[in-house]
Amino acid sequence: MDELRLLDGTRIPIEAGASLGHIEHIAASEATALVVCEKITPENLTHVEFLVNGEPAGIYDNLIIIDAPSRTTLEDDSVLVEFGLRELTELEIHVGVHDEEILELQEAIAEEE
Repeated sequence: MDELRLLDGTRIPIEAGASLGHIEHIAASEATALVVCEKITPENLTHVEFLVNGEPAGIYDNLIIIDAPSRTTLEDDSVLVEFGLRELTELEIHVGVHDEEILELQEAIAEEE
């Protein structure tokens, strides 16, 4: 069985043959599908592992969503959840680091006022 393991330890079973840009999960119900969608957060995408038979097959840091999770109800009332991810570029990582530094500086200035 293939799985996606997120930063918080959540394991999401995924369909075989998934790629970073196209991941599919079959949920038993709409409620389960919503839980999966809620787990696909920027924080949880800072470290992601693709697992095949429980063993890491791909390890990624700093992923972002390129296709937001979508849900499609199937004939058997299960729900197909599809989404796509990609790695941040070095520039995006660098800019993100500076954004955090700017926010910290703004907060420090605000505290002094």
